[in-house]
Amino acid sequence: MGRVKTRSVSLNDLEYAAFDDLSEIKKSIEIEHAKIHAGKSFSYQDVITLNAGESQNYLFSVPSNAIAPHVGIEVLGGGDITVEVFTGCDRTGTTLQTLWNRNMVSTKLAECTLHKGTSGGTTDGTRFYWKRSGASAGPVKIAGAVGTAAERIFKPGDKVLFKITSQTAGQVITFNLEHYIGGPDNEQY
Repeated sequence: MGRVKTRSVSLNDLEYAAFDDLSEIKKSIEIEHAKIHAGKSFSYQDVITLNAGESQNYLFSVPSNAIAPHVGIEVLGGGDITVEVFTGCDRTGTTLQTLWNRNMVSTKLAECTLHKGTSGGTTDGTRFYWKRSGASAGPVKIAGAVGTAAERIFKPGDKVLFKITSQTAGQVITFNLEHYIGGPDNEQY
């Protein structure tokens, strides 16, 4: 089956939406998407409790030699939650987390890293994603759910900050992250 390529994109310019904003023509990248998903695939889940006004940061660091690192997130809460995503963060991660290989028989480890909590630095970076969901008024809580609706592709060497903020006291929140990365050999992992 043939495919019309509307534009060639170098690996250094992989941070873009799936469709061109003006022409609505689907963009393509040099690496076949199927090869990315046949590469290294990892996931992470965390369940936390936050009070109103409290935040939890997760710092996702991409190595400088990464090829087309894809990330998708989902955040579920029992009330009012805000999710922000920043690129170009200069903070340091505090507690290294385990990105689980989705191929449970593989011993391969993730090349990207995820830290729970941040310290130091001067900026969260540039916010490119912000959503708020759920509600709470008095004793009534309406559950919130936030997802990126599409995978994001980050630049090699980038530090990406995911910030989850609760607007509801004693809220249990689940953070899910799915991560794919290609490689020169695109071995089955």
